[in-house]
Amino acid sequence: MRCFIAIDIPEEIREKIYEINKFLKGVKHKPVAKENLHLTLKFLGEIDDHKVNFVIDKMKSLKIKKFRASLGSIGFFPNQDFVRVLWIGLEPCSLIKTIHEEIDKVLKPYFKEDKRFESHITISRIKNVKDKKIWEKIKKIKIEANFDVEEIKLKRSILKKEGPEYHDIYIFKLLD
Repeated sequence: MRCFIAIDIPEEIREKIYEINKFLKGVKHKPVAKENLHLTLKFLGEIDDHKVNFVIDKMKSLKIKKFRASLGSIGFFPNQDFVRVLWIGLEPCSLIKTIHEEIDKVLKPYFKEDKRFESHITISRIKNVKDKKIWEKIKKIKIEANFDVEEIKLKRSILKKEGPEYHDIYIFKLLD
C-alpha cells in the first residue's frame, strides 16, 4: 500500500488555503482537493504490512510534544521562474523540520533520509501559465491562521482517476 506520515490541517484552515486557487486566473492548474490538504512529514511509498507495523512501532517511540502551528508564506517548486507546484508554508519551520529528521532517524534502515524537506502544504499543481507576473501577486497573499497540532497520522493513499483518496492507518497522539 502507498503510505505517508502527515499533519492534517483543520477543515476551516483548509477552506482558507483552498481559496488561494481562485487567484490563479490565466493559470492552467490542478488544485489539491480541499479534503486532501495536509503537510507530508515523510513519504514512504509502496510498503507491505510488515513495514507498516515497523513504522507504527518506531513512531510510537518518538517523544514529540503538541505544538501551535500557523500558516506561513506562499512558495513555488522548483522556483518562481518555472512553477510546477504552488504551496504555503507551515510554521514553526524549524520545529517541523526537526520532527521530520527524528522520523527519518527512527525509520532507518527501511527508508532513505530526505535531506530536501520543506515544511509546506501543496495547494495546486501548475500545468501552464500565460503571465508569470501573477506569481508576484500570489506571493503577497497572507492567511492568518493558527491551530494546535496534537497528532501525526500514518496515512494510506489510494490513487484513483479522480485523484488520490487518503485513509488514516494509525494516529500518533502527541505529548502534552
